[in-house]
Amino acid sequence: MKTNDQNLIVLLKKVNQTYFTEKLKIRAIYWRPISQLHNGNPKFPFWAQCIISSREIWLLDKLKTRAPKYVLEYLIYHECLHFFWVNHCQSFKKAEKLFEHFKKADAWLDQHVSMLKAGR
Repeated sequence: MKTNDQNLIVLLKKVNQTYFTEKLKIRAIYWRPISQLHNGNPKFPFWAQCIISSREIWLLDKLKTRAPKYVLEYLIYHECLHFFWVNHCQSFKKAEKLFEHFKKADAWLDQHVSMLKAGR
C-alpha cells in the first residue's frame, strides 16, 4: 500500500479489520493539503476525500498533529463507506453511525471547522 505516513496504514488496517472484516481493498492513503482536496474548491472544504477510481483515501494534512486518533479513524471509516455508497444517502448515514465514536468525532469536527477555512 502506498502512503506518505506509515501511521495512516496502521489506522486504515484497524478500521478495515474492525468494520469491514479486512475485505476492503485500498491502494493508497495520504495526507494532502487542502488545496488538493476536492481540487481546492473553496465552496467544498473537506476533511478527507476518497478517490474511487484509484482506491485512494486522502486526509487533510492539518489533522496530522491536531486531531485525536478517534477522529482520524472516523474519517477513514467515513471515506471507506464511499466505496459502497458514493453519496450520503440514508443507508450511508445509517452505516456511518455504526462507528464506535461517531458522535464524539462528529462533535470534534464541528468544533474545529475553522481549520478548513484557515490557510487557504
